[in-house]
Amino acid sequence: MIQDLYIKTKFLLLLLGICLSTMLFNINDFNNLLVYGHLFTPNETATFVGVLDQVQAELELVVTNLENNNMSLAQSHAIKASSLLTPKIMSEITEDNPRLTDDLRRVLSQLKNMSSPSESQLKSVSQLVNGFNFFLIFRLLFVLRQKMMQDSDL
Repeated sequence: MIQDLYIKTKFLLLLLGICLSTMLFNINDFNNLLVYGHLFTPNETATFVGVLDQVQAELELVVTNLENNNMSLAQSHAIKASSLLTPKIMSEITEDNPRLTDDLRRVLSQLKNMSSPSESQLKSVSQLVNGFNFFLIFRLLFVLRQKMMQDSDL
């Protein structure tokens, strides 16, 4: 019984030694492994729609926090929303809806400097979010229509 355990232990130690030595001798091969994958090129439309989706979420959080009288969090989300609206994104929004661009700039500027929420500001932000949601839906439908037309041309 003890001899049987001794033989099994020797065998396991021998296997462990072989595995470790194999790993040590092949350590350079682990550093030079080739990994094959895909390289996806960025799509401007997908990036634009993704940014608009993030802005939409931030604006909705602004409204929610204003309704709950949490000014600091509302301002934080307004700052995040305005940081997402780069000049390139704003110019693309302006192409479709110049009034929305002006409203976005005005309301986000007011929100960043607001000290306490008023009923009129909450209403103004809610209207902006609703208008932005409508714009986003319109833009997505337009993009999908273009995509379908391109696919049908193939």
